[in-house]
Amino acid sequence: MNILARAVNVLVAPGALFRHIGEYPGWSWIAPALAAFAAVVVRGLASAPLDSAQANAEMRRILATMPEETARQAATMMSIVSPEAVAVQFIVGSVIGLFIAWVACSAMLHLLSMTMGNQRPYRAMFEAVVWAWVPFILRDLVQAVYIFFSGRLILFPGLSALVAQSADRFVNAKSLAFVAASHVDVFHVWNVVLLVWAVAGIVGGSKVRAAVLPLLYWAVVVLLSWAMGAIGAALGGM
Repeated sequence: MNILARAVNVLVAPGALFRHIGEYPGWSWIAPALAAFAAVVVRGLASAPLDSAQANAEMRRILATMPEETARQAATMMSIVSPEAVAVQFIVGSVIGLFIAWVACSAMLHLLSMTMGNQRPYRAMFEAVVWAWVPFILRDLVQAVYIFFSGRLILFPGLSALVAQSADRFVNAKSLAFVAASHVDVFHVWNVVLLVWAVAGIVGGSKVRAAVLPLLYWAVVVLLSWAMGAIGAALGGM
């Protein structure tokens, strides 16, 4: 199964793709990985000017709350956040984050699937997980197009707008309901479905049994995101 066939199958016949990966693990994950990096670059370039303007406005707001002399001294230490710097920071951070997510997700699924009788090598699960990230590649491209043409950042991802407590990101970051809802959209659901196919294809067995592991992974991601957001909100508040 060549790269083109794999790219088609991940969309139309994921079961066949992941069964093939389980039997013949290799280096095909490099293709979706490169596509994911390219999508991150497009997303970062699209949002950088708006992110830069928001960061500079936040700095001015903080300086406005300080005494005049303190604000003057702080202003000398703060530099204007350029769109280029924001884009580089976003792209580098996102690429590192992707690798961490792929390794963490595949390691968790591999270790837990061993209790279900998985005897495939870890690299098979890693390869399957990277292919299961295709929905997020499309999400980054869709968001880039939306940001570029609308001129607005996405403040409420997923279904989070339904439970948002305010427009203040620090307030929302402390809400578990907000964080959980932000991880519910067509792309996240699609990713979980592909992970179910991946576990079933590599381990074998029913889809219902295989669904336990991706759903557990999703819950862990939500809890970690909430914990990190709460810590960031506490630091931001200070």
